[in-house]
Amino acid sequence: PNPNPNHPNRNPEQVVSAAVPTALCFWFEAELGEGAPTLSSSPGSRTHWRQMLVPLPEAQRAPLQPVCVLRDPNAVIHSIKTREHRTTGIAVYRWCRYMEIVEQLVEEASSNPNLAQPVIVSFEGLVAQPEAALRALCDSLSMPFSTQMLEGPQRNVRYPRQGFESDKGRSDGKPTYLDRIPVTALQRYERLMKLDISQGGAVTSTKEPAPA
Repeated sequence: PNPNPNHPNRNPEQVVSAAVPTALCFWFEAELGEGAPTLSSSPGSRTHWRQMLVPLPEAQRAPLQPVCVLRDPNAVIHSIKTREHRTTGIAVYRWCRYMEIVEQLVEEASSNPNLAQPVIVSFEGLVAQPEAALRALCDSLSMPFSTQMLEGPQRNVRYPRQGFESDKGRSDGKPTYLDRIPVTALQRYERLMKLDISQGGAVTSTKEPAPA
């Protein structure tokens, strides 16, 4: 838990508003309530999500609820290269690794009582229709919507903005890196995007049905 009571991550509504503009992170909340402890991880982190379950005795754990934001691979790779000055190879790896992490969370949720099924929302759907996407996100998390959540861009400490910018969801003029991405990673992305709640996707597994 963040010891600072004024930190935006101390309030569940602010957790959502702070997390949703970020394409390469997913946030966990141990329980939805005032002062709930919040954990975060990124594809570059060495901490596996299972390690986040260790500090609390099993009887005291509430299922961790991942919220995963997906974004077009070209946009993510371009952002990592320009903002973090990484090579194309590293940027591609990070995007691919994130897809692996998200799908792993989705598949393991059904068999792990300490892990809730991840809620997936696309960055493009969020910036195009922020209120609709956030309302869908709140419905999936069984929490009330607040207009304060629309202040997410202003609360983004690293990249503050005046509001959600729909043009960020377009890849016009950006280089394409699709030929550098393994086909399996792109297929994984397509499967996960079918769960995008901003486009009416359901919170469920990505596993293909077993043949009859």
